[in-house]
Amino acid sequence: MNNSNNQTNTLQKKLELSEMKFKTVVETATDAIIITDQNSIIISSNSKVQEVFGYTNEDLFGQELTILMPPQYREYHRKGVERFLNTGIPKLMGHVLELEAQKKDGTIFPVELSLSYWEENGFFFFTGIIRDISQRKKTEETLKENQHFIQRIVEVSPVIISVYDVLNKESIYINQEATDILGYSLDELKIMGKGSKKIPIHPDDWEKAMEWQKKISELQDESAVELEIRVQHSNGNYRWLFTRATEFKKTGEGILKQALIVAFDNTDKKISEDRYKLLIEGVRDYAIFMLDPEGNITTWNEGAKRLKGYTEKEIIGKHFSIFYPKAALERHFPDYELEEAKKNGRFEDEGWRVRKDGTQFYARVVITAIYDKDKKLVGFSKITQDLTEKKQAQEKLSRLNIELEQRVTERTEELSQNIEELKKINTDLDNFIYTASHDLRAPVANIEGLITAIKSSEKYSEISKDMKDLLDMVDLSVEKFKHTILDLTEISRAQKSLEEANEEIDISEIIDETQFLLKDLIKSSNAIIKSKLKILKLQFSKRNFRSIIYNLLSNALKYQSPKRMPEIIIKTERVDDFVLLSIQDNGLGIEAEKIGKIFTMFQRLYTHVEGTGVGLYIVKRIVDNSGGRIEVESEKGKGSIFKVYFKI
Repeated sequence: MNNSNNQTNTLQKKLELSEMKFKTVVETATDAIIITDQNSIIISSNSKVQEVFGYTNEDLFGQELTILMPPQYREYHRKGVERFLNTGIPKLMGHVLELEAQKKDGTIFPVELSLSYWEENGFFFFTGIIRDISQRKKTEETLKENQHFIQRIVEVSPVIISVYDVLNKESIYINQEATDILGYSLDELKIMGKGSKKIPIHPDDWEKAMEWQKKISELQDESAVELEIRVQHSNGNYRWLFTRATEFKKTGEGILKQALIVAFDNTDKKISEDRYKLLIEGVRDYAIFMLDPEGNITTWNEGAKRLKGYTEKEIIGKHFSIFYPKAALERHFPDYELEEAKKNGRFEDEGWRVRKDGTQFYARVVITAIYDKDKKLVGFSKITQDLTEKKQAQEKLSRLNIELEQRVTERTEELSQNIEELKKINTDLDNFIYTASHDLRAPVANIEGLITAIKSSEKYSEISKDMKDLLDMVDLSVEKFKHTILDLTEISRAQKSLEEANEEIDISEIIDETQFLLKDLIKSSNAIIKSKLKILKLQFSKRNFRSIIYNLLSNALKYQSPKRMPEIIIKTERVDDFVLLSIQDNGLGIEAEKIGKIFTMFQRLYTHVEGTGVGLYIVKRIVDNSGGRIEVESEKGKGSIFKVYFKI
């Protein structure tokens, strides 16, 4: 028994050492790495596992590996492990496998798995290296779709498109448009492409055709070889073709293997050099996409994205008239283009078009009607080339957008942290105010009582004048302290009232009630108060609204100018999504540099008026908590306007 325990302890220590080494090596790996015992129980995993599967290492430890598999594969896994343990034959080891895995939230996704195993003290252990290949699969699928899309466009393109094998000097691909232009079947054209002498080129053009073919084999990056040549139609007539050959594919040694040849039929009318370049100058400069019979966009290529500015997600399903300026839309020009394409098979135009950002560019457009085998219209192909925009400008704009997003994100995070810190500070301040306002009352009352007792005692008359003066000073200080405690109590009450539910209040009624409370101050100052209320009702806490009116109105009365009779105007009106309450006075006013301090607790700008400077602090707390804001406009010696915005 002791020997068995020793072996177990030794094995445990080795496992712990192995796990330490494992974590040191694999924690920085870019793939998820998992180790299981021979019972498929997870004994270790790196931090990448959480990013890939959503489980923490603690979640997975001690769990069966099948937790990471879709249900339908779990029994197969168990049987496979059992088969390996029985036979020792590692069928899947040493191979890279593509499988499906399951995240913690149940999402099924593709992975790439590499398996290995080792044996230690008669026990087997397995290591799995797992890579999430979801993005790669999406890319592969997108590539397939793009290839199908390009093939479709090539087949309906109004120009001849051919791939020429430079090494074997033969055409290995030619599109359907060649049969329409030259009258030969695809099989006949393929046979002609086996050797240049079999192509029915006009005798006068043979020499330059041979020279052109030689130049194709010497093509370099970004270069092109152009040729105007006559080729015989199946009916015996010759057709003029403008052709352009560019590099298409190289061998591993960098030798040109294939060239892309684009040819445009110019028999009926020779076009100018500008129009020629517009059609065949580099396929990458074209925006190529498909429309349904109504003109809605059904496919989108990278060139279109670069030229128009829309992503595939933004534009699929939209009508192609989105690219036209207002003047063209007013004369229904997009509809006219489609009708002409249906009538004549294709439509060509040059004109101004509009990008997503509203800027305009001058474009050449070719719209081709597409029919199925039953001659039913299935849609249109649309090829557009920009003559103004450059790729470098587009890339620069993209970089600036990314940088801006990063800066906004960083600033937002910083502001969020500041807000949380301010909330904590406010909570601490509220707790202090509550404690101070309640816990200090009793000591102050005791001191006040002692002073009263001393002054009422028979021996008070025997006390010296200096001592009596000292007691009076203490009594005055206690009185001021009592006012301070009352202010703190008011702040505490105001904080509690911030959580009161809103109700529909009568603004005029509350203003009248407040004026009644201040009637003595109004009368003694001979103040004139005018109300100009455009908004009479408001959803707000009645107590809090009364506190706002009381503090602002009492301040306007107390801080009156000695040079003139007080005049106060109270207004309400609708401003965007707010009800604006403004209280304007002609009092002392506030210096510009001190306006930012007036909402600070215990801040007083004038000392000749009784008060402690908490009223405006309370007002701002109430307004801020309700989602509104308070603003001040003031000029020293002329008066102030307090504006309170209540969120509707």
